[in-house]
Amino acid sequence: TNGGNLVCTGGAAQLSYTTGSYRNFAPPYSTATGTCWISFIAQIPSNGSSWCGLSLFNTFGNEIVFLGDLSGATNWGAQVYGTGGLFKTSNIPVSVQVFLVARIDFNVSGNLDNTLVWINPDIGSTPPEDGSATLSLPGVDFSGSGNAANVIRIRLQQGSNAYALFDEIRLGKTWADVSPTAPTSADADA
Repeated sequence: TNGGNLVCTGGAAQLSYTTGSYRNFAPPYSTATGTCWISFIAQIPSNGSSWCGLSLFNTFGNEIVFLGDLSGATNWGAQVYGTGGLFKTSNIPVSVQVFLVARIDFNVSGNLDNTLVWINPDIGSTPPEDGSATLSLPGVDFSGSGNAANVIRIRLQQGSNAYALFDEIRLGKTWADVSPTAPTSADADA
């Protein structure tokens, strides 16, 4: 993807109809302060009037971030929940396979949380610039509407009329955690 080779392993998750799959974290990821990165490769080859994506949930069972095909949309997007919740879509159709990376900065200004999303960012040793983000969802208070506490699980789920593929799902505290790269053939020749 754009200047690098993402390290990948075999296997992928395929969703159909209204199936969902959860994975819990042990220990939970603290949202008191700091940064959380998440990345995945995805494609939704068959899209209808439904929704499909990856979500982060807190200890109260509330969804705080959704990344994917928003309800009624046909392009990749993101939605953040809580006080001042936002949703935005890109101009990239969900039928196009993407490497999606999101960075969530918790409590950057008082209780406000910022989320940046890059679709097909350049892969390299340095994180993408904030200004190059495909989507920016700033100033949401995840502690509003009962969304406080730690991130304890992710969910892959969809509504009807979509068949989704998700692969290489990673969660970490740094860019390097979610975008490990392999040497390119040019590196090997050097």
